[in-house]
Amino acid sequence: AYWYKAGGTSTYYSSNRSCYRDAISQINMGRPCILLVHNGYTGNTHYITIVGYTKGTTESNVALSRLIALDPAYGTLKYLSNMKYYDHSTAQLVKF
Repeated sequence: AYWYKAGGTSTYYSSNRSCYRDAISQINMGRPCILLVHNGYTGNTHYITIVGYTKGTTESNVALSRLIALDPAYGTLKYLSNMKYYDHSTAQLVKF
């Protein structure tokens, strides 16, 4: 995708945990961000928009299952704890 055309910056991380910490930091600043995940339904990569996280989530306990996303595959808000999405081998977050 051409994230830069929308003013986005794609950042790669050394771990998924550091990527998720940055995602909740972005949410705390009021900035949704786009996360790359592994789609367990199809086996492909998939991008979702992170818009929040569940109550009690902190930088020390953040995980993919604690994030809330707008998912283009469904067009609705999804709690990732209920989805077959997994950590991707390439931790990528697009920030705006």
